[in-house]
Amino acid sequence: MRPSHAVAGAEEFLLETIRNHSLSAGGRLPTLDRLSKLSGLSRVTVSKAVNRLKQQGVLTSRRGGFIAVAGVPHEPDDRSNYTKSAPASAVPPRARRGHHVQAALEKDILRGRFAPGTQLPSRKELTYLYGASYPTLKKALSAVCREGIIRPYHRGFVVPTLDSPQHGSLKVVLLGQAHEERKEAVRLIAGGEELLRTLERGCAQSRIALEMVAHSRVDNGYSLTDCYRAKPYSLRDDPSVAGFIVIVPYDETESTPVLRDVYPFAKPVAVVTNGAPRFITRLFPARFPLRVFSVGVSQDAGMKVAQYCLNRAHARVAYVSPFHGSDWSVQRCAGLVSLYEKAGFPNAVRAYTLPFSVSEFTRRCAGEFPPFFCRNWDLTQEYLLSPDSSATRIRRSIDDLFKQALTDAGCTAWVTANDLVASLALDYLGRCGRRVPDIVSLVSFDDSRRALRKQITSYNFNLSALAHACLEFVLGRPRASSLKGSRVISLEGMIVRRGSMRSLH
Repeated sequence: MRPSHAVAGAEEFLLETIRNHSLSAGGRLPTLDRLSKLSGLSRVTVSKAVNRLKQQGVLTSRRGGFIAVAGVPHEPDDRSNYTKSAPASAVPPRARRGHHVQAALEKDILRGRFAPGTQLPSRKELTYLYGASYPTLKKALSAVCREGIIRPYHRGFVVPTLDSPQHGSLKVVLLGQAHEERKEAVRLIAGGEELLRTLERGCAQSRIALEMVAHSRVDNGYSLTDCYRAKPYSLRDDPSVAGFIVIVPYDETESTPVLRDVYPFAKPVAVVTNGAPRFITRLFPARFPLRVFSVGVSQDAGMKVAQYCLNRAHARVAYVSPFHGSDWSVQRCAGLVSLYEKAGFPNAVRAYTLPFSVSEFTRRCAGEFPPFFCRNWDLTQEYLLSPDSSATRIRRSIDDLFKQALTDAGCTAWVTANDLVASLALDYLGRCGRRVPDIVSLVSFDDSRRALRKQITSYNFNLSALAHACLEFVLGRPRASSLKGSRVISLEGMIVRRGSMRSLH
């Protein structure tokens, strides 16, 4: 008997809970009441989902009335789930279990699950979340506390904020390319409003001043503008500057002169970019205090979206991108292909792409769109989504990609390069009378406001956690060990589920 949508959603939530916390056989799940609260579903619905997973051999009831993991989900030949089981060697030995829980807790703090200033759940809840015994959890918490990642607070623990030891005398300089229309504002990466808000809030909580500076190209180099004061700005060796955070959207060459000019100050530099991170690391010596936070320029996001699609039994998907001249689009597609092949589904991803980078795409739009809508990228996107652009060559070429994808009847889901393309896909499918998600499911990247308005399932790059990580690095107090190693860092994001994706179970 096929379960209702609510029960199927509860099953997906339970399976994701098992995977996200690496629960092996015997690992305990929270109580039904707690699972109901976490999932936002009724207790009856969660109970039905638990019973179905018990019938499949995934969950079991243990003495004492708690729910435990009996085994891992089925192999891909069973359409109830497409996730392969983890090898027995992947389960950490009992002697190393404390290190496993410690690493999982550090990872969750880095990802922003427990933000600075928030108190951790009770020890009882943490034992459920991490599938650990109380003594093991106690050792893990003590180790994380010794590293300064958490602090004792009343009878529990809290993730501390980055308090300034000099009581407000420090400041962080945020550098970015000047906005095309407003020279006193910086160009942000996709979803950058969340990044900026988190930086401002983090600096305010830590009593650290934040200066936002926009740079723009001029004949003999570049000029700098203080965005908050709307005055000219000059880079200088200021003892009160703790470090620099540089936003580099897409075109790295625009920011190269500024990056070279901050090098002599020998202050920590955190670069947030959608572009090629290796290009930036080559500008600085190996010993220079540099971290490049890469947003979307890796295969990880594509692999996570592929896993999400497989969990919902979409054995064949279409990847649609007019920006395939950009490295981030290529990497997202490569991630999709890689995970589908590992799951035993070769040739399951059909790519429908145009060979434009974002800058090339913008130039083509400038040749066809009214001048007013070419003043900045936001206006260009607005016009592209309007009915007035339907007669332009660039819009017709994108619609051709959708037409090709629609002719492949085996593709039950479309994965689009970003939320802009997903919005265009929704419009095209609506004009063709194809309902989303009944006929075609849709999932995208960036989790922008556009995705929220149009209820598109989208991958969130977790920019709030990235903002905290940038501050930790430039202030010299990185909480997680991953910030102390590689120069290029890519934080794990999450998929925000909305109404554009359905399960075929």
